[in-house]
Amino acid sequence: MLAESGLSVALFEQNSEIGKDVVCSGVVGKEAFSRYDLPKETIIGRFKEADLNSPGGLAFNILIRKRQ
Repeated sequence: MLAESGLSVALFEQNSEIGKDVVCSGVVGKEAFSRYDLPKETIIGRFKEADLNSPGGLAFNILIRKRQ
């Protein structure tokens, strides 16, 4: 979505091997499942937190809380 809007986007994995031991989230948004008719059974987990950093030095943390 950001890249489609013309923004430069990069995704970094903290481990040396992407997807090793199924620890890579893949980061696929909900919209992708409806847009590309992806099977929801392929979801093996959901992320709870992300650190986002821009090339300009802006950084913030996203923390997802469960609904109560």
